[in-house]
Amino acid sequence: MKVSNPKAAQVSVVNYYEPDIAEVKSYTLNTTCETLEEIPNPRVEPLDPIVEIPEQVSVNTGPLQTPPMPASNGSSCTGSSCQTCPVCRKSKDIPSADFKDIICNASSVYKTTSGRKGNYVLKIRQDLRPDKRVKVRKSANYTLPDSCECSLLNPPVQRVFIITSSKLKGKMLNLNKQSVITYSTREIERKLMKLLKTCPSG
Repeated sequence: MKVSNPKAAQVSVVNYYEPDIAEVKSYTLNTTCETLEEIPNPRVEPLDPIVEIPEQVSVNTGPLQTPPMPASNGSSCTGSSCQTCPVCRKSKDIPSADFKDIICNASSVYKTTSGRKGNYVLKIRQDLRPDKRVKVRKSANYTLPDSCECSLLNPPVQRVFIITSSKLKGKMLNLNKQSVITYSTREIERKLMKLLKTCPSG
C-alpha cells in the first residue's frame, strides 16, 4: 500500500485511571524511494516489579488482638503512647465472640458511608451503641494519628462500621488506637447487634 505526502502527527498517551497524567509525542514517517520505511519497533524495557508498601495500620483477618477500650466513663489516654493507629479490619468474615469486649467498651458504633467526595468524606448514618439505634445522619471528616492510614476510609465509596471510644464532635471524628474500622455487611451487622445485646446496660 503506497502512501503519498505523509505529514507529521502527534500521539497522545493517557493514563486510563488518572486522565490528568498524559504524554504527547510528535512523530513523522520517512520515505525512501517513494516507499514508506517501517515504523521502528523500539525495544520495550521490562517494568520494574511493583513493590507494595504496607499501610501503617494494624490488620487482622481473624480474631482481633487489640487492647480493650476503656469504659465509656473512663479517662481518655494522653501522651505519645496514644499515637498509634486504629485497627483497619479488611476481612468481611463475621467477627468472633471476642469482639464483644471491643463492642461493649466502645462509646459509639457508627454505621457509616466512607470514601465520599466533597468537603466531608464520611456520612454517619446511625449509632448502634445505645440500647436503641440512634439516627445520626451527619456528614463529617476524621483525623488519624501521624503516619496512620486505613483504606476502608478512602475512595471508592463503601459502607463501614466505625467502632470507637470517641464521640462525633461537630463535624469531626477523632480516631486512634481505641478505634476499629470494619466492613459493613448484613452478616456483620447482625453479629454486632447480637453482641451489643449482651453488653451490660448503662
